[in-house]
Amino acid sequence: MKKFNFEIFTVTVFVGLYTLAATAVSFNRYWQFDAFWYDLGIFDETVWRISRFQLPIIPQLDAPYGKLVWGDHFNLTLMLLAPLYWITDRAEIILLAQVLTVVAASLIAYALARKYLQYPLVRVTLVISFLGFVGMQNALYTDVHNIVFATLPMMATIWALYGKRFNWYWVFLLLTLGIQENIAGIGVGLGLFLLIRKERDTRRGIATIILSIAWAVVVTKWI
Repeated sequence: MKKFNFEIFTVTVFVGLYTLAATAVSFNRYWQFDAFWYDLGIFDETVWRISRFQLPIIPQLDAPYGKLVWGDHFNLTLMLLAPLYWITDRAEIILLAQVLTVVAASLIAYALARKYLQYPLVRVTLVISFLGFVGMQNALYTDVHNIVFATLPMMATIWALYGKRFNWYWVFLLLTLGIQENIAGIGVGLGLFLLIRKERDTRRGIATIILSIAWAVVVTKWI
């Protein structure tokens, strides 16, 4: 018989309750017509149109004819959400996806913490702090924002880095950059971290910085 693990039980209960609470609040605001039409409308219609193999031309961005969403923010990674709208065309699906994205990111952070942090209390506190941060809560209950979806590929990038899964590192880094053009700043920061940390990775650090800057320049100046 396996020994009861209070740490995992605590994290599981907290994450489960958090998921239910964040989803309930988000849905309830939408059902009571308290959702802001701009960001939620933009990203709901963007992903819905992509799911129908249409260009995401959004009326809110340039009425009355609309504007291609990638002229506002270059968020190609959100195309991966399109299959959700094959299940349902209700806007609630993207609200749920946003919550699950953040929760999944917290579980990756916890998995890393179990590997590198010695004390269970610190590991549990990390998860509670990650999800309980007021900025994160605010992001989840105020409709949908594409930048929130960056939490998952960003944590996956860090997981791949520490796990020395470098092919996946580049995949997840590109997915992170593809959330929004200004996330290139995070890529530069990650590259600098690789250059100055104890286990220095000069080649990969420089490559990460060059890729991030190049991405920002191409997206903002050309696309």
